[in-house]
This record gives sequence, structure tokens and C-alpha cells, in this order.
Amino acid sequence: MYLLTSLVFLFIVGIFVKKYIPNLCALCFAVSTTWLAGLVYTKLNVKGLGGIDTTALGILIGGSAVGGMYYIFRHGNPKWEVFKLPYLLSTFTVIYFLLVWDIELVAFIFLGILWMIFFLVYLFRGQGFSNWFNKIVECCKNW
Repeated sequence: MYLLTSLVFLFIVGIFVKKYIPNLCALCFAVSTTWLAGLVYTKLNVKGLGGIDTTALGILIGGSAVGGMYYIFRHGNPKWEVFKLPYLLSTFTVIYFLLVWDIELVAFIFLGILWMIFFLVYLFRGQGFSNWFNKIVECCKNW
């Protein structure tokens, strides 16, 4: 209940702050501030308010990861959209690490290999990989 209450309160605050920061998205502000405060609260093991549900916290952080991905790729070079999958999986891995404070080395090795594969596709996009490159870039645009 704390997370829902916080979202509503911070959304209203975000609407008022938008007057001073025009590019601020009140919803993004509310969600990000809520999960950041919840994460700090959880990691500091603060007593008094009760526990914060880490599943709900993970949902909020994951929503920010996806929203951040779309924001970054909407404002960046369209050719960089090929990196959506490795970017999203990397942010999910970081989120998992933040929530459980434990990660296996194999996850970082896997992500490193994935980034290298997509980087090679990006580098050689005009030499035999153009069809695959175009399918990756267009996947989220044509659904």
C-alpha cells in the first residue's frame, strides 16, 4: 500500500514541479522516486513502516527500465536500436542485483557475449548482416 500511496502523492507533486521543470514527466518522476525510495528503505532495513514488497518494487524498477529504453532509443541514432535487447537484459540484470544483492558471474559473461554479438552485427550491418540488422531495428516499430 505504501508504494501505491507514494505513486499517487509523487505524481501530484510531479504535476506541480512540472511548472518549474517543463520537460519533467510527472508519471516517470513518481515511479522513479517511489522505487528509489523503496530500494533505499529496503537496503537500509528501516523499521517502522513495515516491509516493502520487493516484487512490487521490481515491477516499478522494471517499468522504469523499459521506459528508459524507449526514451533513449527514441532520442538516439536509429541505428542504435539494434542494441535494445542487450540493453534491456543488462538493466534487468542490474535490477536483479540491486534487489537481491547477489549475482552470478555467468550472467555478466553472458551479457558480455551478447553485447559483442550485437556489436558485430552493428559493425557489419552492410555486409551480409543487413537483413538481420533491419529486422532487429524494425521489430518494435511494426507490431
